[in-house]
Amino acid sequence: MQIFFRIKLISIHINYAPIWTEELSRWLYVYIVFFGASQGIHYREHIGIDLFVNKCPKAVQSSVRLFADIVMAIACVIIVYYGIRNMPFAVKQRPLTLPTTNGTLYAVIPITFSLMTIRTGFNILGDLHEIKLCMLTKKRGSET
Repeated sequence: MQIFFRIKLISIHINYAPIWTEELSRWLYVYIVFFGASQGIHYREHIGIDLFVNKCPKAVQSSVRLFADIVMAIACVIIVYYGIRNMPFAVKQRPLTLPTTNGTLYAVIPITFSLMTIRTGFNILGDLHEIKLCMLTKKRGSET
């Protein structure tokens, strides 16, 4: 992306401005943002308000995270579904400066949200494991 943007900047000074560099840079930026969002789910680095949750016991924290992950997985599946449904319309549209269809740009939505669904599924499994560990330690603590 940086290379195409620099080509645009340099070309201003030589009186030749390829118009495709700006649009391609914008498209690459969109891809970077969506793949970055998927990576953020993997590391649980998305914005969240956990002020009250952090003051709760470990089992409650895990349960709240599990609920949030289930809601996120449902939302991701819905977005994948509608992203795929939108593809026939996007394929019919063409950008002015690139030799492809807008389907190439809009394909990032079902691809990355599928990745987000998978990563959220792994987060759900981790949450379930944490809840199970909390229950086992609580059970062992009450037996002694």
